[in-house]
Amino acid sequence: MIVALLGFPGSGRRTLAAALALRLPETVILDPSNVLALLKSGTSESVSLARAAVESGRLIPDEVFGKLLAELVPPGRSLAVLLGVPRNLAQFESLVFAAKQPIHVIHLRASAELIDQRRRALRQAPIEEAHPGALSRLHAAAEPVLTRAASAVCLLSLDATATPSELAASAERCLLSWSEAR
Repeated sequence: MIVALLGFPGSGRRTLAAALALRLPETVILDPSNVLALLKSGTSESVSLARAAVESGRLIPDEVFGKLLAELVPPGRSLAVLLGVPRNLAQFESLVFAAKQPIHVIHLRASAELIDQRRRALRQAPIEEAHPGALSRLHAAAEPVLTRAASAVCLLSLDATATPSELAASAERCLLSWSEAR
């Protein structure tokens, strides 16, 4: 099963992924840094297309990025958690097509106030001060993904103010339910 763990930076995605990995031993956690490693060592057509884009100073096309994400998922793992990706609907649809299976989405809902509180704890500036307009841009990109996942009954939306153990317990229950439905 592939699960995209989405939410604003600071919403607790990495913390939830780590808690899930403790509860579900066959979990592999993947993030955009894994895509960079794949670009260095991979040999697939998608890797070649992505390398060509990067070497010419362009962004990796969304449809290629989705295919790269699918390539990262190791066969035989019971759960692959993608941290913060796919970032938009084109990447999501490309991932669904390349993976040849539903992509489940766990979304951590977090207010700007919560994000700023967590950033202050790390001695960082408020998100909108550091990156003006970031939250609205991220929300606009994620909303179609969430809508598509909800229409496929593959969306779990959680309140990021819950404790990591509460979030992990809710996510685990949902993952088991999705797994039984397959």
